[in-house]
Amino acid sequence: MMFTGMFGQWLRDVRYGLRRLRQNPGFTAATVITLALGIGANTAMFSVVDSVLLRPLPYKAPQQLVVLWQTIGGSPQRVWASPGNFLDWRVQNRAFSDLAAFSPGGFTLSGLGRAERVTGASATWNAFSMLGRAPALGRSFRPEDDLPGAPRVAILSYGFWQRRFAGDPKVLGRTIEVDREPHTVIGIMPREFRFFYAPDLLTPLGLDPANATRSFEYLLVVGRLKPGVSLAQAQAEMNRVAGNLQRANPKTNQGSGVRLERARDAAVEDIQIHALWILFGAVALVLLVACVNVANLLLAKAAARQRELAVRASLGAGRGRLVGQLLVESVLLASMGGALGIALAMCLLKLVLNLVPDFAREGLAEIGVDWRVLGFTLALSLVTGLLFGVFPAWRAARLDLQATLKMGGRGGSGSFRQARFRGALVVLEVALSTVLLASAGLMLRSFAAMESINPGFRRDHILTMRLAMDENRFGPGPLRIYYQRVLEKTASLPGVAAASLSLGIPLQRAQLSMPFHIANQPKTAKETFAPFEIVTADFFRMMGIALHEGRTFTDRDAEGSPRVAIVNETFVRRYLKGEDPVGKQLLMQSVIAGSKEAGPEVPWEVVGVVAGVKYLGLDEKRAWPEIYVPMAQSPWPGVALLVRTQGEPVSVAQAARAALAEVDPEVPVTAVETMDQVVDDSLMQTRLRTWLISGFAAVALLIAALGIYALISFLVAQATHDLGVRMALGADRGDVLRLVLGRAMVLTAWGLGVGVAGALVCTRILSSLLFQVQPSDPLTLAAVSALLALVALVAGLIPALRASRIDPVVALRAE
Repeated sequence: MMFTGMFGQWLRDVRYGLRRLRQNPGFTAATVITLALGIGANTAMFSVVDSVLLRPLPYKAPQQLVVLWQTIGGSPQRVWASPGNFLDWRVQNRAFSDLAAFSPGGFTLSGLGRAERVTGASATWNAFSMLGRAPALGRSFRPEDDLPGAPRVAILSYGFWQRRFAGDPKVLGRTIEVDREPHTVIGIMPREFRFFYAPDLLTPLGLDPANATRSFEYLLVVGRLKPGVSLAQAQAEMNRVAGNLQRANPKTNQGSGVRLERARDAAVEDIQIHALWILFGAVALVLLVACVNVANLLLAKAAARQRELAVRASLGAGRGRLVGQLLVESVLLASMGGALGIALAMCLLKLVLNLVPDFAREGLAEIGVDWRVLGFTLALSLVTGLLFGVFPAWRAARLDLQATLKMGGRGGSGSFRQARFRGALVVLEVALSTVLLASAGLMLRSFAAMESINPGFRRDHILTMRLAMDENRFGPGPLRIYYQRVLEKTASLPGVAAASLSLGIPLQRAQLSMPFHIANQPKTAKETFAPFEIVTADFFRMMGIALHEGRTFTDRDAEGSPRVAIVNETFVRRYLKGEDPVGKQLLMQSVIAGSKEAGPEVPWEVVGVVAGVKYLGLDEKRAWPEIYVPMAQSPWPGVALLVRTQGEPVSVAQAARAALAEVDPEVPVTAVETMDQVVDDSLMQTRLRTWLISGFAAVALLIAALGIYALISFLVAQATHDLGVRMALGADRGDVLRLVLGRAMVLTAWGLGVGVAGALVCTRILSSLLFQVQPSDPLTLAAVSALLALVALVAGLIPALRASRIDPVVALRAE
């Protein structure tokens, strides 16, 4: 009965609260929208943080999964594993119950119309059982599928099955052509299956122990720890195994080790976790500003309702009863703000998803508004309602009944105490807004500096596309002929000024890294690596990369002629400082098309030095040494075609595709985009972070302006009699305007003082995201302070002008 009575009372409070909110639509709308902005932004960011940082990987007992990296030559730099080392790790270790290897890459699917390049991986037969996942249809790989020379089979992802075969179950047992080899489809993976990324097609790896190389690292190795074995114990065990392999294979494994990493950490390492937490902190500040503002609005509303509350108290309502009623109204406001916030979050999520790269997002739990996110939003709404509602409700319930009823609810000492407290809330709003605006200002200045930097190459009038062939498509000789035909065909197209081939594209990191040694210099214990680019003769001229010394490549640098190389200025500063680089000999291996083995170490003569180009992105703070070699002397499959056009690059894209199809229709063309787009893509995450923080700061600024406006309006309403007296005694409108506006600017000044001090501390967190800007940049802090002061001036000016127009006779008569 007691519970029924309490529930009935609660329902009556809810109905009364809804009635009160309907009677004040302007107040309700302003409060709900303010809360929706804060709650919606927090919900969107939480959905990303939940998927990236909080949820376990979608595998069986994911805490036991570990990635095994290989280290080379005593260097801490990690690489994937070579097949020979993986096979020995699997046999010799005592820390893992199972080890599986994957070779991520792409496949060319043909025989079903036009050739198509799909993402994929080759895996050892035990890969799915080790992850604890099995096909939804058909079967998994068996040991006999993974033997060299075994009949070729393939497993499709659910998404690829739906997209390419319309979900036809009869695809099981069907033969498809993968890299020009017939494969039988034996299984379809479940819809939710992911493996660090989302491969469309998987095939057995088929390693041959008798011919397993130790000099070519292309396997991603994942292991499952035995029960009770810690990561530290497993690391010690793999150090023992690595020592055994060094002694058994000194030529290939000297200085080679193993480094272990939790699979969870490996899956998110390419995501800027620090940036996610900063954005989550930013939206938390927005919500806090919203809560402070709503608390201010509720205090003003409570001041206007003092007579109503006094009447209810005089009729027997206790303080707890009054507080409960006001809290119900606060929670109702927060709930409506949360509901609207979910809709806002679903829109905002489309933008926020770009913070996580596609290849990384595909390996994690799906990011979206699910029951976990809805639960977070519900809890956040309830906590928010209590957070901004408790103090106003408590203050409103502390009534002096006799004084309130006597004065008719028109102020008193309590009103002045509330005014002081509301002023403190406005100071807090301004301070929090200052921190957010300072962060946004620093990000904007950093982004502007990034956009204006010279990348080291020309970006205009260049079209890029990748020739996505499989590794075994051509041998070295046919590959040279194919590339020559591609260049001739493309260069002859109308509107094309020049064409070149390159293994990599600036800003997208090199495809290969090569160990090298400078002849006549002492050899160090640790191998030295540098990004290794393979380009055709016209590459440097076409890309506008400046030549500093020597010469660039020519058509004479062909197969059979002395091997030559070009290095960049960073390479010279780091490895040849004070020496003449031209004529130096680099001892390096050569790559062999269609082979998993590198060629023997041979001398390459440095014939030129070029300017450095941005390697990883426009914001990179470290210059990378690079080595360039001629495509004719070291051809490699799967390069980028770069086309300089006379007009808009996109105008020749279709003609270029058609020309390449004429050369060989079995080579798919992918990633067609202009160089301007490549540069823009490299800035995408930085741009999005900048605009998100700027958007959050703008919202906080708007809320702070509303807070200043509401407070000054409240003060004017409360002080109408006092202002009337002042004007009756001779004060003019200018005096009143300065008095009221001065109050707003004093509060703003206090808020700016606290906010700038907070910004000097908080913006240090942004250091890793800034480019050519210091966290304590005085110009940014000065601009932010000026902007806030201007906004505060405008927000306070409106009620101040209203106060200056008060008719003293009317004001005094009203009292």
